[in-house]
Amino acid sequence: MEEGIIANEDREIKRLIKQLEKDDVETKKSAAIGLSHVAFRKIDITEAVPLLCNALFNNHPFVRIYASEALCEASGNGDGIAHMVPYLSKAIEDDEPEVRNNVILALRNALINEHDISLAIPAVTKVLKDEDEMIRKNASSLLEKIKD
Repeated sequence: MEEGIIANEDREIKRLIKQLEKDDVETKKSAAIGLSHVAFRKIDITEAVPLLCNALFNNHPFVRIYASEALCEASGNGDGIAHMVPYLSKAIEDDEPEVRNNVILALRNALINEHDISLAIPAVTKVLKDEDEMIRKNASSLLEKIKD
């Protein structure tokens, strides 16, 4: 029974990855949302992390928002963190506050999972001056955790 569930999860992840590879914005957005839901269920989406990292720089804000949300969930599971830290360090400068906040939360999750996020420290430090209070608080909290 469990093997069947795992096979279904693998098929679902592969289907979502194929959708994420498409050029259509709605398809990409739906795939990122789907991958976020899969990762939320503590299912490994490491295979999708490179495409989600690339989606952080899509022209459409909702693609970036949902990709950052999926990476936040994946980092909480420890999935593909080593690959995502350089991308998160750049995406923290996104115009969308939700993306910036998800990036900070993903970096926090990476730190909790005992991964090196030192590459991101300069970018997180810049965000301490963000116009959004929640982002400033989360960035400050992350930097405090790094010091501990």
